[in-house]
Amino acid sequence: WGQSLGADRITDFAHGDKLDLREILKGHAANFMVTDGVGGTTVSAKIGGQFVDVAVLDGVHGHTADEMLKAGMILA
Repeated sequence: WGQSLGADRITDFAHGDKLDLREILKGHAANFMVTDGVGGTTVSAKIGGQFVDVAVLDGVHGHTADEMLKAGMILA
């Protein structure tokens, strides 16, 4: 479903931190998704018709994309 082009690995993402996707999504619809995996959450953005992994948040679990957006954890 996605492609990884060297996603940033964030090892210390914590309460109050924000992942700013606005520059990545500039010129594209604000379409992103999060996938919860064993090590943490992978954040992917839809660019050029396909999802590209942009960040892995180590140790972050149990959040949906909508929850992260509403909580201000992701800026899109």
